[in-house]
Amino acid sequence: MAKNAEPKSKAPAAKTPAPKAASRARPAPSSPPPIFQHKPAGTSFFELSRLMVVGIDSAKGQLIQKAQLSPNGPWPSAWSFIAPGAWVIMTAGLTKDGRVAVVAQPSGTTNLSFITEDANQIGPVEKWTAPISIGTPPGATSYQKLSMARDADGRIEVFVTDNQGRIWWIYQNPDQIVQVQKTITPPGTTTPIVVTVDVLTPPAKPWSDWIQIPGGLVTVSAIRQGDGRIALFGINSNLHLYRCQQAKAQALKAADWTG
Repeated sequence: MAKNAEPKSKAPAAKTPAPKAASRARPAPSSPPPIFQHKPAGTSFFELSRLMVVGIDSAKGQLIQKAQLSPNGPWPSAWSFIAPGAWVIMTAGLTKDGRVAVVAQPSGTTNLSFITEDANQIGPVEKWTAPISIGTPPGATSYQKLSMARDADGRIEVFVTDNQGRIWWIYQNPDQIVQVQKTITPPGTTTPIVVTVDVLTPPAKPWSDWIQIPGGLVTVSAIRQGDGRIALFGINSNLHLYRCQQAKAQALKAADWTG
C-alpha cells in the first residue's frame, strides 16, 4: 500500500465504562431514557461540545450511545439506542456541521448503513436519521475494520478492510456546479436582464462507488491532516505498519493516493 511508518508513541485514550462493546465518537447530549437523549430546548447538540461514546452491546447486538449531560459534565447511567435491530461492527465520526455520524453493518447483511443525528430536530429530544445503505464492497463477505474521517471539504470518507484483507474506500460525493439563469435589474435601469450564473448544488448521487485502494491490510485507521488531506495507517498480517495519504485535497480515485 505504501511506506513503512516509523513507530510513534501514542498516549492511551480516555475510556468510559461501556456495556461489553465500545467505540468512541464525539459531542452530543444524552439522558437516562432508554431511547432518546435530552438537552436544553432549542439548542443543537453539536453546539454543546459534549462527549459521546458510540458502541455495540455484544450481548444483544444493539447499536447504542451515551453522552455527557452537559459540557464537561457527568454521564448518565443508561445507554440509548441509535437504531433498531442487531449490528456487527461500526465506526463513528463527525459530519461537516459537527453532528455525530455512524457507519455500521447490520446483522445478516454485508451492506453497510450510514446514520447521523438529525439536523432538523427541534426541542429537547435528540433524534437520529433512519439508516441509509451505502452498499457492499465487491466480493466482501465480512469486515475486519471500519474507519471514518472528514476530508478537506468536510465530506465524510469511509475506509474498510474486508475478509480478504483488501482496502476499500467510499466517500460522500462533492457538490456539483450547475448553471442557472436568473433575472436581475441592473443598477440605474428599470429593464430586467437574464444572466447565467454558476451555482453549487448537492450531487445527484450522494455517495461514490466503492473504490479499492492497492495493498492488503488487516486493520486501517483514517485521520485528517492539518491541510485537510486524509492519511491512512494500517497493519498487515505480518504486523508491519504502513501508511499512505491523499495526494490532493479532493481525492476522488485510487490514483489520488500516494505512498
